[in-house]
Amino acid sequence: MNYKLLSVYLLLVLLINPNSVFTQEIQDGADPEPTPTLITINSNFQDRWLSHNEPVELQFNQEFGLEDRNIAVFINDTDITALVTIQDGKIIYDPKSLSLPPGESNLIVYEITQQGQWNELGKFQLQARDRLGFERAEIVPTLELGYKSQLYADHNDGNDPGRDQYIDFEGGLNLRTVHERYPISFATNTDIFGTSNQSESLRFGQEFTDAPQIDLSQYLFELNISGLNLSVLQGHISYGSNKHLISGFSSRGLVASMPFGGWADFTVGVMNGQSIVGWDNIFGLNDADNLIVAGTLGINFLNNRNGELRLEITSLYGSLLSQSGFNDESTTDTEESKGLGFRLIGSDPSNRFRFEGGVALSEFDNPDDPLLSQGFELVEVREETEYAFYADVGFDILRQHAVGENLFANLTFGYHLEWVDPLFRSVAAFSLADLFQNTFELNGNIGEFNAGISYYFSEDNLDDISSIMTTKTRRFTGNLSTPFTFLIGRSANPSIWYPYVSYSFEWTKQFGDNVPQNSNFDSPSQVPDQVNMNHTASLQWQGERWRAGYNFNLSTVNNKQQGREDADFSTLVNGFTFGMNPHEKFDFDLNANLERQHDEELEINFYTERFGAILNYRPIEDHTITTEFSQTFGDSRNTKNRDTQFNSQWSYNFTLSRHAEAQFFIRYFYQRSTNENDEIGFDTRTKLWTINSGLNITFN
Repeated sequence: MNYKLLSVYLLLVLLINPNSVFTQEIQDGADPEPTPTLITINSNFQDRWLSHNEPVELQFNQEFGLEDRNIAVFINDTDITALVTIQDGKIIYDPKSLSLPPGESNLIVYEITQQGQWNELGKFQLQARDRLGFERAEIVPTLELGYKSQLYADHNDGNDPGRDQYIDFEGGLNLRTVHERYPISFATNTDIFGTSNQSESLRFGQEFTDAPQIDLSQYLFELNISGLNLSVLQGHISYGSNKHLISGFSSRGLVASMPFGGWADFTVGVMNGQSIVGWDNIFGLNDADNLIVAGTLGINFLNNRNGELRLEITSLYGSLLSQSGFNDESTTDTEESKGLGFRLIGSDPSNRFRFEGGVALSEFDNPDDPLLSQGFELVEVREETEYAFYADVGFDILRQHAVGENLFANLTFGYHLEWVDPLFRSVAAFSLADLFQNTFELNGNIGEFNAGISYYFSEDNLDDISSIMTTKTRRFTGNLSTPFTFLIGRSANPSIWYPYVSYSFEWTKQFGDNVPQNSNFDSPSQVPDQVNMNHTASLQWQGERWRAGYNFNLSTVNNKQQGREDADFSTLVNGFTFGMNPHEKFDFDLNANLERQHDEELEINFYTERFGAILNYRPIEDHTITTEFSQTFGDSRNTKNRDTQFNSQWSYNFTLSRHAEAQFFIRYFYQRSTNENDEIGFDTRTKLWTINSGLNITFN
């Protein structure tokens, strides 16, 4: 038999009349089930946004016979069957009485059979704008109201807390909004703070009694235009990635950024010269003499499987008036700087090798500041143009390298180089000027065993000015940490009695390299030369309901300066901790520290002993009682001091409504201190105890 010819024949018969192949099988069995009717459904809203009152239509194919079937229609969980019209093979919903829900929702059509079975005929995604035309609109307010009070205070004359009794009210409002309609999205985040105690108002440090008690803490408006890939931020922002020119500068202002395909992007920022709060200078751009203006062009040479290579070019102009930030109490001066910076970052395809480097050129000036000169003629500060550069390199020598069964090793090398010219200064970044430094690092692990070492050296006086001392620093550090079971090869069967072990050390030598000429240095004995050592070790145990620890620290100061070889110090600290959770309602922690400080030059020992305990008790749900106690004893040759502190607080968390949570507390605090010196007849004793309470309510 020619099977090939027979196969071709059967295939032709199947294509021409498929039912003929199965006719005999049907005849031999029961009556055939009716062939289901093919359903095709077309909608008038596929892949597009509807207005809130735009009619929705579903068109069924004529063979389905929509009018002869029992149909139910839902939008999400809402039954709208009574509101739809079925005619001419269509389901029509005209949302005049019930608008379409804003955002994305599901339109579901069911057929209900005579037996009461619900069969889903189709599920369709609806996208509807709200009444204002937004595709997404969210307004999320959070209001916090509360008070804090001091009900009573008792103290002696040397320990006056300022206010014996008071009650202060405060509140905060956070408002977050999101509004979207393609291609535009707009989001806001605003915080407002208010207090009845003016000394705690946001701008009290600047305006004292004129500071508003309800003030704007921060805000941020964010606008994105998808078609242009444009992003604009207005409010409290942070800008800059050039280490020495402008790096994470935070203030109130405006930042806009736009990418150009995947190969480039441009960002520009204009910000106030200091961090500010409040309703005044709402945009942060009121004073042209107190602004930071910067722009950054980023170029991506590689950003794919071949690795990463990106260049950033940043330009800066900044002018600062002699004003302090709202939380800065420093004395300031008028400053100006302008500069240009470059930053290069990259990696190989596997990210095994990584690098980052940058260089900045800055021209800095101190213009005349009438607030500082006070009418006097001062020596003019010379304008300086200086530069700074840095480089960071990282390389994974080992990456998940198998060293045993289920045991892998990792080893990473790192190097940091940095040079900052002696008079380098940028108003938008903080850099230690006149410094050259190098750091080498090696970090790795084998399974749970982690270790690392680093070596650092630096020096200043880069211009070798003979009247300035050159200071050099050398630092070597190391650390390791591991479960003790890993060291003894019992990782597979750990015991709670084996601790987690960690140790670190630091060796630092800092010394002067010359005796400055034409200065007040008369001899080499005035040139510093010092070696510091610091050792830290800890053992930590963790049981099912208990925990314990031991901490050790030894630090030494070894003076090698001529004439001061005996001016050495050492500090030894032993610390012990123990905690337990014997019950879900109860836990406690105990701690003790024993410290000895030794002054070799004066042959004096200072001893300090501290003991403390913390107890948490939760008698019933949402109620917590926290009690803390500590006592410190100090003793040296002629001085003795003692400090005792005790405080206990009861707090209660409760729900006011579905959108309001609250917490109430009442706290008792006691402190007593004594300080005696027999040699000079010094004896002071202080005592203070207070009762405070507070309530905080959060509305969401």
